[in-house]
Amino acid sequence: MADYQEYRRRILHRRWRRMFITAALLILLVLLAAVGVLWKRLHREPAPNTAQGPTILQQELTGAVDGALAAGDSQAAVLSQTVQQDKELEKQAKANNISTGKAALIRQAMALNGSLTFEGLAQLSVEELRDLIEAGAPGMPIGMQAALEAAARYAGLTTADIADADVDPELDENPAHYEVEFQVSGKGELEYKVEAYTGQVLSGPANVQPSTPLR
Repeated sequence: MADYQEYRRRILHRRWRRMFITAALLILLVLLAAVGVLWKRLHREPAPNTAQGPTILQQELTGAVDGALAAGDSQAAVLSQTVQQDKELEKQAKANNISTGKAALIRQAMALNGSLTFEGLAQLSVEELRDLIEAGAPGMPIGMQAALEAAARYAGLTTADIADADVDPELDENPAHYEVEFQVSGKGELEYKVEAYTGQVLSGPANVQPSTPLR
């Protein structure tokens, strides 16, 4: 939550600073345009119709001011859109019972791969999401629980037969995989690597039986 709030504060700060710089530059351009027009008026012969000169000057200055206001409205619209997106993010986070920081990571992953769903990614851990984003979000990982179950099946066991299970996602490696470790009574610690997108077991002892000594 704190990471997301800091991220949001930096984004808003950058947008406000950009708006301020843009407004200052536009004001400077308007002033330079006005000075340029006045300089030309002072250094050329008077127009035959003296009433037309101020009208043309007024039109030119009005056009410059309108341009500045239009640019300011554009910046304000961008800021308003950002605030609206933040509200939608908070709504999605609440609906899926996750933090807004995790919801922001899910949005990043979805931006990299449009086939991913918010609900599916919400089932992943923050560590999985960060690795997934780092890898470019090529697909939907099976998840840590599914990786544990795949390793247990490969070993000829069920999750009820194992203890002290630990699953570490390595989605930013090649190939992307889960490192699974668990304890089996009489066998000690078993280690497996499970492919992150297919669930295929890449390494580890297969068909472990209580009567079979662990090599």
